[in-house]
Amino acid sequence: MEKEERKYDMCKAFMDMKLEGIEEGMEKGKTIQLIEYVCKKLLKNKPAEVIADELEEELSVVEHIVKIQRRTGNYDANEIFEMLQENA
Repeated sequence: MEKEERKYDMCKAFMDMKLEGIEEGMEKGKTIQLIEYVCKKLLKNKPAEVIADELEEELSVVEHIVKIQRRTGNYDANEIFEMLQENA
């Protein structure tokens, strides 16, 4: 019985890890999408305040994305995302 309990716990642990990975992937996708939207609006020379209002996002989040975009010098959402992760 003890071995079965351990096996069940391991199965549950693997399933929990899989679910965490899926959630992380979904969160990454949402963040990259937000970065893409912010970059599109930056290309239209919109200020961070307007972008935050239009996207219904916190100004501090948009300002952080803008700051990283300016540091990278490009509009590559994946590169900006990676820099956001490094600075988190």
